[in-house]
Amino acid sequence: MDRSSGRHRIGVLGAGRVSRDMHLPVLRNMPDVSVCWICDQDKERARGLAKAYGVPSAFERIEECSDVDVVLVAIPVGARRGVMDHVFKRGWHAFCEKPFAASLSEYDEYVRKSGETRVALGVGLLRRYGPGVMLGKEIVGTGIFGPIRRIWGSEGSRTKRTGQGADWYMTDAKSAGGGVLMETGSHLVDQLCTILQVAEYELECCRQKRNGELEFETLFSGVVSNDSQENIRLMFHVSRLEDLYNGIFIEFPNLILKCGLFFEEEVEFLSPKGEPVAIVHAPGGARTLNQALYCEWQDFLAEVVTGQSSYVNANTGRVAAGIIEDCYKKAEVMSVSDTILR
Repeated sequence: MDRSSGRHRIGVLGAGRVSRDMHLPVLRNMPDVSVCWICDQDKERARGLAKAYGVPSAFERIEECSDVDVVLVAIPVGARRGVMDHVFKRGWHAFCEKPFAASLSEYDEYVRKSGETRVALGVGLLRRYGPGVMLGKEIVGTGIFGPIRRIWGSEGSRTKRTGQGADWYMTDAKSAGGGVLMETGSHLVDQLCTILQVAEYELECCRQKRNGELEFETLFSGVVSNDSQENIRLMFHVSRLEDLYNGIFIEFPNLILKCGLFFEEEVEFLSPKGEPVAIVHAPGGARTLNQALYCEWQDFLAEVVTGQSSYVNANTGRVAAGIIEDCYKKAEVMSVSDTILR
C-alpha cells in the first residue's frame, strides 16, 4: 500500500472487455485504490484503455511493470501459467477472473505457491453475491424446510452469432479452458456449490456436445454432500446451442425454491408441481453487477490487509473446479455436427 496516500496500488493484467467494462469502472471509483498500470500483449490496446481511464502507465510485457500491491488477472485461463509464476515471484497479491485455473492440478499449484510466497489469491466468481445465492445458502444452512431432495441448475441460450472476430480467445479450446462449461458454466457450478456448501461430489453421468475440442453444451448428473446431508441429487445443464429455463431450483419435501442466476432476479417459492406460490425480496446481496464487483474487491482487499480468508479466497472455488474438470475428462461426447444432422 502507498503509505503517502493510504491506497492500494493496483495493476491490471489484460486490457480486454472484462477489464474495460467491468473492473476498471469500479476500481477507478474506490477511494482506497489507485490503478497504476495496464499490461497487455497488444500495447496499443493497453495504451488506449489506460488513456480512457486516466491510468498513468501501459505496458506490453509483465516484466516491464512497476511494483504494485495487487494485480487483477484478466487474461484467458489458457495463457495464465507463466503470468502467475511471475506474479508469485514479484509477491503481488492476485485477484483472478474466472475461470481461476485451467486444471485442478494447476489450481492446487497456485494455492500452494500462494502459501509459500504469502500472496493472497482471490477468485472472481461474483454471482455468489447475488440475492438468490445468498438467500438460498441461508435457507439450506438453517434446514427450515427439511432435507433437500434434489437441486438442479440450468443456463443456456441459442447463440447465433457472437459479434467477435475469428481471433477471439473463445474460439480456441486451450485458451478458453475447454469451452462453455469452463467460461460460463463456472458461474453456475459455483452458485450451486456455494448454496449447498458442497464438501464432496460424485459424477454419475455427463454428456457434452463439442465441435472439435471446443465444448458448446454440458449436461451433468451426480450426487453431492455437505456437513449436514449426504447424497443430494445434483444436476446442471449449460448450453450455447439451445434456450433453457434458466435458474437454480432447490426441491424440499413440500416446496421448490427458485433462485435466479442474476442480480436483479427475485427469489420464488413454487409448489411441488412447479406452480408459483410467492415471490420473495431477498434482504441481502448485490442488486447490480457493479455492486457485486465492488463487494468482491472490498472483500479481497480486506484479506490482503488482515490475512484472514475472505468470501472470495481461492480455496472457496476448488470443489467447483473439480466438478468441471471431471466433466471434461469423463464426459460422453457427441459432436455438434452429428447433433445437427440428427
